Amino acid sequence: VFMAQQGCNVTSVDISKEGLNKAEALAKQRGVSITTVLADLGEYNFGTEQWDCVVGIFCHLPPPIRSRVLQAIPTSLKAGGTFVLECY
Repeated sequence: VFMAQQGCNVTSVDISKEGLNKAEALAKQRGVSITTVLADLGEYNFGTEQWDCVVGIFCHLPPPIRSRVLQAIPTSLKAGGTFVLECY
C-alpha cells in the first residue's frame, strides 16, 4: 500500500486471503488501488520481463520453494529492474 501511495502500480501476491483482504481494505482507506493475487509462490508464474521491481517482505519459504522463487525473479524483471528482499 505504501508503494501505491508513492505512485507505483502494485500487485500483491499472497497465499493468505485474509492478508490480501487486509491489504485491499488499507488501500481503500488510503485512497489508492492495488491488485491482489491469491497464489502459492511455489506454483506462481512470475513471467518474463514483467516487473519493474519485485519486493519480498516476510516471505518465509521452505528451502526448495525459496530456491525456485529466487531463480525465477531475475528473468521476471524488466531490464534495469530491482529486487528488494527483507530477510533476517
